Amino acid sequence: MLTFASGNTLDVPFVDPSLIRNEQRSSEGNLWLLPTPKVFGNTTLVVSQRHNRTYSAKNVTQFLNDIGFADGVEPYRARIRPLGEVLPESGVPVTCLVGTGVDTVESLMFGDEGFDAGPVNVVYGDDDGTVNLTSLMGPIKAWSDSPAQVLEVVELPKVSHMGILKDKSAVDQILRILDSINLNATTTTYHQSYK
Repeated sequence: MLTFASGNTLDVPFVDPSLIRNEQRSSEGNLWLLPTPKVFGNTTLVVSQRHNRTYSAKNVTQFLNDIGFADGVEPYRARIRPLGEVLPESGVPVTCLVGTGVDTVESLMFGDEGFDAGPVNVVYGDDDGTVNLTSLMGPIKAWSDSPAQVLEVVELPKVSHMGILKDKSAVDQILRILDSINLNATTTTYHQSYK
């Protein structure tokens, strides 16, 4: 929501977030990062003192209008939200590697100056530094009661969203999973005769 409201530099120094905001808004893939009610419910994610309004996943379309990004309303309403509300089971065994213990934005407060000025207060949670735990655990909660869905969750303490790509414990878990798949795989050998 920060990306759409006032731009997000992704910690690149000396870059004004408002200068990259329009580019970030033009990437429709970023709409897939917005929260859905099935996962976030009524949790307050953004507060705007200027608009005297709070925003949860249930009023993201109002949020998009209030930040001046009406072009995002219809794609979110018609495509992103409906698919995010379903969270269908994958039909294959799933292992989720989840980084924890890294400060991650949980909610934002914007002051009287509005969204262009950036947040005046940020509340952090204990997640992977990019994606908060509520979002990471969304599919896990949706699938946990299904007898048909095989699901394993591996928490990786102090591992960040990008750090998971090179963290030894994460790589070890991936290798463990691959070894397990290879051990359980049924192989068929095909013989071909040539004349």
